[in-house]
Amino acid sequence: LRHVRVAGDAAKRDQARREAVDTAVTKGSRVFDHAFGDGVVLAVFKKSCRVQWDRSGSVFARDKIYLRPLGRGGGII
Repeated sequence: LRHVRVAGDAAKRDQARREAVDTAVTKGSRVFDHAFGDGVVLAVFKKSCRVQWDRSGSVFARDKIYLRPLGRGGGII
């Protein structure tokens, strides 16, 4: 049995990703999301961030597992 998934594997993977993003994202940081594009973080919560998206101007929370921090030059870190 090679490709067996145990209950909790996905949750552990997601939490590890959130912790990695949490170290690089703070209020005012620029982030990228494949669904919504670039945006600015307005607030940081335990599992999500409230982001104002550049393309639409909309503001809503997005889970940290979907966000990628942007560097100063605009590239994904």
